[in-house]
Amino acid sequence: MFGVSPTYFLSRFGECFSDGDVIEAIPAIAADGFDTCQLEVFSPEQLQWCTALRYRAIADALTRSDLDTRVFVAHLVGEAFCTTDTLASGAGYAELERCLDSAVALPGVETCVIPVLPLRAMSADVSWSTVEESLVDRLRRFSSLCEQRDIRLALEIIPGAIISSAGHLHELLEKAGLNRVGICLDTGHVNRCGENIAALTRRFAGRIYAVHMSDNDGCTNTSDPPGSGTVDWSLLIRLLDRSGYEGSYDLEIRCSPEEAPTAYRRGLAHVRTIQGEIHVT
Repeated sequence: MFGVSPTYFLSRFGECFSDGDVIEAIPAIAADGFDTCQLEVFSPEQLQWCTALRYRAIADALTRSDLDTRVFVAHLVGEAFCTTDTLASGAGYAELERCLDSAVALPGVETCVIPVLPLRAMSADVSWSTVEESLVDRLRRFSSLCEQRDIRLALEIIPGAIISSAGHLHELLEKAGLNRVGICLDTGHVNRCGENIAALTRRFAGRIYAVHMSDNDGCTNTSDPPGSGTVDWSLLIRLLDRSGYEGSYDLEIRCSPEEAPTAYRRGLAHVRTIQGEIHVT
């Protein structure tokens, strides 16, 4: 199964995309051969249309185009990880509840992804042990809010984040006793960070809840079409299969509105070809 991440809407409509933009784009996503799409609240302004009523209208549009959505991204909640002050504060909890209460209006949503956005400021007066305690507490509270709505939580590690790697995330989850919280594997971020993909997929086997597929040169954190950079797609897909991943491969390509249709179709063709070659052999 193949889909698009919320970056599809960012590329086509910009960071202030509306629910109307999403509904407008859904038939084109289906026509290009995708099976699913991820929805997102990217900015605080988008909370204005983050309501169950508006999301039911999106759900109707998805049904008409025979698409589903299993993953919801609460991007704006990731701002809580950007400074040690916000990390230890109450930032993000009310916003996550608002997002989750709207997401449940979408039939089939199983997972909420929260990106751990890059760290912008760290207080010199705060010890690292205190930071780790704040991270554990925040992960527990985020997980609890998701579990109350029967939704799984997955974290997406962005280069430069206070949670520095998949291994660091795994250590924090073990410390917090959160063995049901998983990861959103973003291939572009993983490639930029130089993560050991074999170790990552083994460590999070059964807990990779979403995949964002993009490419880059391994030096810059861009989200380019699969096949245009240095990601080893054959190895990646084999390792995902081995880990037991059964979700969709969701393309994440950041580009101009004019480039988006061609870029997504090209990326889809590349991943489909690689997957077909693997499953034939």
